[in-house]
Amino acid sequence: MKTTKKLAALVLFLACAWQPAFGLEFEQKTAAKYPTAQEVKSIAVCGNGVFAGTGEGVLVLAGDRFVDYARTPELKGVRSLLCDGTDLLIGAKAGLYVISMTSSLPARRIYEGEVNYSFVWRNALYIGTPGGFMRLGSGAPEPVEIGTLVQKSTPMKESWVKTCPYKINTAIRGVAGEGDKYLYLATPAGLIRLVDDEWCAEITGRQGLPYEDVLSVAVKDGVLWAGTSFGAARYDGKQWEYFQGAQYLLSERVSAIAADAPGSAWLATPKGVTHIEYKPMTLSEKAAYFEKATRERHLRYDLVSDSHLDKPGDLSTNRPFTNDNDGLWTAMYIAAECYRYAATKDPEARKYASDSLKAMIFLETVTEIPGLMARSIARPGEQVDNVKGDHPMQWDNWTADKQWRWKGDTSSDEVVGHYYAYAIYYDLVADEKEKDEIRAKIRRITDYIIENDYNLLDVDGKPTTYGKWNFYDNWRRFSPDRGLNSLEILSHLKVAYHITGDRKYQEACLDLALKKGYAKFTVNQKINIPGFINHSDDELAFLSYYPLLKYEDDPELLNYYRESIERSWRIEKPERSPLFNFIYASASPKAADFDLEGALFTLERISLDLVRWNHLNSRRADVQFKSAKGRFRERESKTPLPPDERTVMKWNGNPYQLDTGVGWQPTELMDTGIAGGGASEEAGTFWLLSYWMGRYYGYLAKD
Repeated sequence: MKTTKKLAALVLFLACAWQPAFGLEFEQKTAAKYPTAQEVKSIAVCGNGVFAGTGEGVLVLAGDRFVDYARTPELKGVRSLLCDGTDLLIGAKAGLYVISMTSSLPARRIYEGEVNYSFVWRNALYIGTPGGFMRLGSGAPEPVEIGTLVQKSTPMKESWVKTCPYKINTAIRGVAGEGDKYLYLATPAGLIRLVDDEWCAEITGRQGLPYEDVLSVAVKDGVLWAGTSFGAARYDGKQWEYFQGAQYLLSERVSAIAADAPGSAWLATPKGVTHIEYKPMTLSEKAAYFEKATRERHLRYDLVSDSHLDKPGDLSTNRPFTNDNDGLWTAMYIAAECYRYAATKDPEARKYASDSLKAMIFLETVTEIPGLMARSIARPGEQVDNVKGDHPMQWDNWTADKQWRWKGDTSSDEVVGHYYAYAIYYDLVADEKEKDEIRAKIRRITDYIIENDYNLLDVDGKPTTYGKWNFYDNWRRFSPDRGLNSLEILSHLKVAYHITGDRKYQEACLDLALKKGYAKFTVNQKINIPGFINHSDDELAFLSYYPLLKYEDDPELLNYYRESIERSWRIEKPERSPLFNFIYASASPKAADFDLEGALFTLERISLDLVRWNHLNSRRADVQFKSAKGRFRERESKTPLPPDERTVMKWNGNPYQLDTGVGWQPTELMDTGIAGGGASEEAGTFWLLSYWMGRYYGYLAKD
């Protein structure tokens, strides 16, 4: 009986455990922008053309730009465009005109008088005028009340249905019909879904509409679009999406929208048009895209670095540039290529990993101080970043032959990256010659730290600003860095022991972990006090958890470390980081409940556009705010917004931050006055590492 119960429990557990996410296609959002010299007030897709209405007339998309439409040279003051079958309806100050897409006849006027917008509902044509709504037919124009257009029906059951307050037609800025069921009205206070002449449904921030000052509305195939005075919104029946800032728009004011199939749209703004398109894509295709972008624009001497853009958003003007943590970002790229090689056996992945490993190894060689690695390197005369820590002379370091300049005041970030990448490369890729070289480097770095009382000494013989792991002196036992840095050094010592086999590193690890209490310190390493949360530390913690839990076999120590990662992951879970999820899953026996769905959501929703555009989300009506501000006094949401609705960031960024962009620009470009951002591009390394780790461990299946 007991055996049967145990078997049943096992079957139930396996049935409830995670299943790999297979490589099905998803819809990848893209944005193409078409600047215009004239303010675009209306937009329509008709026949095989895309048309834009301006004060000077009608434009048509020709290749990659909008040009004057030759068939309507006399039309001025265009307010609205609408495609009705094969006819393009043009609303202007002088009236409503129609032009056929299937003939060469000139435009003819079918209504005289000012037209603000038009729409078709149940096979009838309606226009919005300064005096109200009119129905156009074979006879004279007929004034109508908007509410009478929808037949009587049973009132909707949603709690937010109430008697419609919008009987005054002039409060309505635009109308769109969804089949024969509903009319959507654009108003200054949100959207109205009209049910009949007495009932309507308000759609505001409470229902998920990101911004309520709605200027235009469109609906097609069940996908609802709203243009507002501060961005555009899309609802597909499951989730709202928000398009704000220079990442998507040429101007914040979206005056008109033309819905297009499948689920895409054209957005009209005062400075031009944006085409939001959803293209089928697989994760492996996305990985190839980010791989290509990283290698084309982010490699310096095989280190992964920043890419600065001389012209905001223009990738053709990129310049690879030094970064404060080139070693860490390179380490993450090495790990990504190692996982890629282990999952696919692609020799290209091995070559890329090997090339960048050599570059990372050189960061320790270049200092000419055994065991001390540089943050970054540059050739004489090469422009470098000016991010400075407590050591103001960070870049005033040269090799003896003056062929290389290197950046000092190396932080624990770099050290974490080196140990993390060495461990993964050693286990998954290295041949015997490479293993010998890695052993030598690990021994030099680890000995240098141990011999200096668990400090990383800079060229001046003093500990670097953040290279400190000594927490057994009384005054250091109360440092807020104690938990994280204890986790780091224990992980480094386990890596050193695993790679070299030298017992002294194991003994040092046990001494710190048990005799000096470091193992206990790790349990509460994640600081979760509002105003003091450091998201950069979260990335360092999870990169340290991975080798520590992989190599540790002492039951007592494993209990501490598993308790630590369990606590940390529970706090981090709302962020839906695929990297944190996969590290947690690979390192913890309790990982059957890790958030695979959340990881997949993030991998899919991260934009293909990795330019650091500014985003202003604190104006949104759909966001719930935290009462306390973040570490840098930034406003935060209670739950993270989707990654494609905020400035792109690695796993060290704050996903709760609402107004992002300026603080994420490289320091030397922060005062350029570029309101929309776009002065640099992030490398795809953070995405690639998560994806290929998921592939290697089987959390993500091959396409």
